[in-house]
Amino acid sequence: MIYYQDLEIDKLNFKKSYKFDNRLKQVITYYNIECGFDIETSSIIDSEGEKQAFMYLWGFGIGDKLVYGRNWFEFLDYIL
Repeated sequence: MIYYQDLEIDKLNFKKSYKFDNRLKQVITYYNIECGFDIETSSIIDSEGEKQAFMYLWGFGIGDKLVYGRNWFEFLDYIL
């Protein structure tokens, strides 16, 4: 299950800057967004003596909001 605070990105107040792109002949909007992504991992030695690593928690923060989950399927579900 994905745990999150009310994350409506369009309602967050990020600073914008604009630049005219001569190649595209249009104004491009850039957002100054404070964000970060991190995972927590661990590893074990399996029955064949091989080291196996796995992720057990991921977190994505944007502004003062936080989204986190327990597996890669939840992360993919969140970003897609």
